[in-house]
Amino acid sequence: MGALALLLVLFFTLPGAAEEANPVREPATSRNDGSSSPEAAGSSNEVKVTLIEVQGNKRIETATVLAKIKTREGAVFSPSLIKDDIKVLYQLGHFEDVQVKTEGFESGLKVIFVLKEKPLIREISFEGNDELTTEKLKEGLTLLPRTAFNLQLINENAEKTRLKYQEEGYYDAVVVPAISRTTVS
Repeated sequence: MGALALLLVLFFTLPGAAEEANPVREPATSRNDGSSSPEAAGSSNEVKVTLIEVQGNKRIETATVLAKIKTREGAVFSPSLIKDDIKVLYQLGHFEDVQVKTEGFESGLKVIFVLKEKPLIREISFEGNDELTTEKLKEGLTLLPRTAFNLQLINENAEKTRLKYQEEGYYDAVVVPAISRTTVS
């Protein structure tokens, strides 16, 4: 029996032009006006968060982001709390980049969460599946259209597809995830 090759093709949509993923950045502790915040200088003065702003979110509601973070307007600014907020936002699984900026605002600090959402998977298709139907291959997959791009999940589902072929006696089947980017303005 010859080796089978199956190509699991995923299409996902990027809002706007494709950009390189930015590295994780720690929150800024200096103001945009060039002066240092008291926390950065080690001052005992406590600076209050006077405004929290969320930028870059398109599908995830601002209210959802604000509900998940622990930084609050009126509270004392805390770099360690900002670090925890960044972790929480990444754990949601919807963002590929989370940055925090601060700037002076009304005798305190404006904290700006700048988010870059992960692209959505638009379509899942199979090529080269002569032995099993597409419907049979889709059974049991945990990857669905309109979910956030997750490479680990894509690889897990490719392995599930390979195991389906193995269950049917096609032990030499190879499943290769192929990812195609499309952009939407």
